[in-house]
Amino acid sequence: MDSPFTHLKIQGSFGMRNIDENMYKDVWFRDLPMDRKLAWFGMISFLADDQGRFLIDTKEMRHVLFGGDITVSDDTIMNIVNEFAMAGKVIYYAVNKVKICQLKQWWRYQIGATYMGKSLLPAPENWYDRYSVNGKGKVRSKSPNWGNSNLPCGYFIPQLSQDISA
Repeated sequence: MDSPFTHLKIQGSFGMRNIDENMYKDVWFRDLPMDRKLAWFGMISFLADDQGRFLIDTKEMRHVLFGGDITVSDDTIMNIVNEFAMAGKVIYYAVNKVKICQLKQWWRYQIGATYMGKSLLPAPENWYDRYSVNGKGKVRSKSPNWGNSNLPCGYFIPQLSQDISA
């Protein structure tokens, strides 16, 4: 596959991740089967980069989310992604035939973070990243919307996710 993203691999945890305590009160989450709850926590905690993005690679997702359980099929993993997209929890899209997933409420979960890096993956259309990183000489680089709740971050214009399961 000729793509600038083919060298990227899911690398496990990107550091400490916040889990919004209100997630447990969310009717959507409360009513999920246990495997979906496990997948949701794993996506937030282990798959997502600092912008809430990850590659949709069913082999890696099986390993990270389900401990490599071979009884979890590629179809099951894609069904989970599709269910989360239909529930409005993720956006999935393709860039140069590379499948990518974006957690829609990423900044709700990571609001207390003091540093977040830029993603190596392109953002979905109509998405605003926010970042705060230390560069050379410990000079801090921030996006204009870092720490300013009046400026947008995240996904603001609802769109249907494109079906990439085929």
